[in-house]
Amino acid sequence: MTTKSFFSKSIRVWILGACVFATIFLSLSCKYDFWAMKTTTIPSTKYEESLYFGLWRSCNDTRAGDTKNTTNRPMLSVCKDFGNYGHAGIVGTPDFLKQTRACLVLMIIVMGITSLITAFIMFTSDRAMLYWNSPFSLAGSIIGITILAIFVGKMENSTQYEDFYLAWSFFYFLIGWLFTLSAVVTSVLDKPIYKRIITDA
Repeated sequence: MTTKSFFSKSIRVWILGACVFATIFLSLSCKYDFWAMKTTTIPSTKYEESLYFGLWRSCNDTRAGDTKNTTNRPMLSVCKDFGNYGHAGIVGTPDFLKQTRACLVLMIIVMGITSLITAFIMFTSDRAMLYWNSPFSLAGSIIGITILAIFVGKMENSTQYEDFYLAWSFFYFLIGWLFTLSAVVTSVLDKPIYKRIITDA
């Protein structure tokens, strides 16, 4: 195996891995309820109250405060699907969450299909990933930018969410989006087969 052939195979392995990991991290971000969170302390009881929400429901955890004899421990945890009632400071399903989850579900589908296409091309032919992967990965990346604009834009510009900070489910999404971007970039490096033949010759 020549150095160039090894480099080409390494690129393809990375592209496939990036698509698969993007799909995994995006799915995790869609599943869990920690896109944004805020924690407050109730002075009269010294209880700590955590409000957080994902794309499908909101949650409220109440914990006992720190003392010399006790550590923080869950006292009550309540999660409810978004609906026509108020919970964790949120009434109904905010429009920006509807838009975010619609885009995220679409992005997961796109990257899942991209993973299957990439695996098929990788193991059955020598066709360039530039033509078979980058259009789909690019579409996923653009959807990711849209999600960032919708969610982060709302969090930064709404007084209702000014006390919330971004939590780990959002960072799962961010990791998935970065993997998607890396798939776009590396697929551009995968030369068409006729160019590889000429170069190796």
